[in-house]
Amino acid sequence: MDHDVVATWLCAWVAVICLASRLPIQHYVGFQFKVDDYLCLVGIFMLIAYVSLSHIVIVWGNNNIPSTVRQSIDFTPREIYRREVGSKITLVIRVLFIHMWVSWGMHRSFFKHHWANATILKSVAHEGHTTLLL
Repeated sequence: MDHDVVATWLCAWVAVICLASRLPIQHYVGFQFKVDDYLCLVGIFMLIAYVSLSHIVIVWGNNNIPSTVRQSIDFTPREIYRREVGSKITLVIRVLFIHMWVSWGMHRSFFKHHWANATILKSVAHEGHTTLLL
């Protein structure tokens, strides 16, 4: 198996475990789910979709190849089909990259909710600069 595929899935599952671990902890401690928890769930699903489609592009490739390499590849109909599908999936992946913004919103909401009353961070959270904490 390709090392890129293994590294991609490994990092994705570490991220999913980190994101998902906060949900049962929140429930166990007795907190009600807030907006940041629902954003966390949306971010997890978008991350899994993103990595699943990235897997296809890593394995099949796309049509973004240098001209020097292009001349050395024997383009069979199967290779052309795979690269066309990979190119279309690359466009979908760029749209699914929104999961990064959803995760950012979840973290921002989390810090604003949980640390807004802390004396040291009160001025930072009040100004809306919680992104500095990320």
